[in-house]
Amino acid sequence: MRDNILTGLKELKLPRYKDLPDFGIYSEQLVEIVNKALEAMFDKDNKLTKSMVNNYVKHKIMPSPIKKRYFRNHIVYCIVITVFKNNLSMTEIDGGILHELKKSSIEESYNYFCDKIESVMRLIIDILDKQDDPDTKMTATIDVDLDKRNGLTLAIVSVCTKVITQKLLEYELLNAKEDIWVK
Repeated sequence: MRDNILTGLKELKLPRYKDLPDFGIYSEQLVEIVNKALEAMFDKDNKLTKSMVNNYVKHKIMPSPIKKRYFRNHIVYCIVITVFKNNLSMTEIDGGILHELKKSSIEESYNYFCDKIESVMRLIIDILDKQDDPDTKMTATIDVDLDKRNGLTLAIVSVCTKVITQKLLEYELLNAKEDIWVK
């Protein structure tokens, strides 16, 4: 059962920049795309809503829509903000996004973000899997990139460990309740 809970995270595949719609969409569609992309990571309490999008625009954390339509870059902002919002403040997220965009394009930065989320998620789950095997010596390495993305990498490690921890705690809580009812 625990493996089933973590399988979705281990197989997580975020949409890359080129895979996102390259035409204007409405906020309802934006919210749907973001929530679908992140459904393996977050439950209903952590989903993006239209009011959140409006607040991000209002507080200038993401660009304003163009004639009430959102484009690829808006989706990228919403995915990144949604992933980090439970671990970092909005000011930290905004500063991190600006810092990354000074170094490379939004496409390059976002694709790096996706690659790193997926690889760190798999790494942590692999460590947990090896922990169950008494003959396996546990070692792990997380690349801290030499291209000045250390802060982003560490923020991603933080998010991934929190998401996995929450999933494992949900599993343990569910099992504990089942054990109580069986007795």
